[in-house]
Formats: sequence, structure tokens, C-alpha cells
Amino acid sequence: MRKADNIGESLERICMLFRNELRLAGLEYGLQPVHLEVLFYLSRADHKTNKPANVTEFLGITKGSASQSISLLAEKKLLIKRSDETDKRIVHLELTPEGMSLARIAIPPKTIRQALENAEHTKGELLQQQLQGLLTDIQGQLTDSKTSYE
Repeated sequence: MRKADNIGESLERICMLFRNELRLAGLEYGLQPVHLEVLFYLSRADHKTNKPANVTEFLGITKGSASQSISLLAEKKLLIKRSDETDKRIVHLELTPEGMSLARIAIPPKTIRQALENAEHTKGELLQQQLQGLLTDIQGQLTDSKTSYE
């Protein structure tokens, strides 16, 4: 088996465990993984990127799924929709303190967070650099393939 296959298998398994743990973390609050992902995205977004279209694009979900998720999170008082001060057609999404707290404790899920904290004591910085490099490479390839389709 090639090294890339072994690494790919490990990444696939980590992603699966991450997703399962995220699903379990959301159950306590009546939320699906996508809802927690919206909260996590918004916890890092600024005033330019906290709009529904940004959520849709970043998470790679449909407008309908984003809209339903945002509405549910607003109903649960985890986020607030605010009209832009200068252009009332633009909506900004702001997390409530409860939403921010949930975003911080839910992602990464508890077991994944613990494993990452254990890694920090040994090879955490190297792991972070390698994963960031891998992410950058993948994003570059995706951008290149998008350009070639156009």
C-alpha cells in the first residue's frame, strides 16, 4: 500500500470519528452537525463574512440548507439576524453568548479536542504545520480545477 493510501485512510477515519462525535455533541442541544458547523464558522467570522451567503459558500451547502439552519439557530436563540446599518437588504448573523459558548465547546468535539491537546505536548506544532500545508495544497488544487472547468 502506498504512503498516500495509508495517510488517506487515517484522514478518512479521523473525519468519520470527528463527524460522529460532532453528531453526538449536537444531540444534547437538538442540533445536527451542520448547525454546529454554522455556529463554529460564525464564531470566527467578521462583519464582512458573517452573512448567510458566506455561510453557504464556506460550508458548501445549499442556500435552502443554510437558511433552515440559520432559522433554527435563531429560534433557539443561538444567533441573531441583524440588518446592515447602511444597506438594510444585507443581513448579518451574530452569535449570542450562548451560541458563542456552544461553538467553542462543540468543535472540535471533546474526544478529538483531548487527543489534539495530548498531541500538543509532543508534536502538536509539527502536526499543525503539516495539516495546514495539506489544507493549502488541497484548496489550491480545488481552485485550479474550478478554473479549468470555466
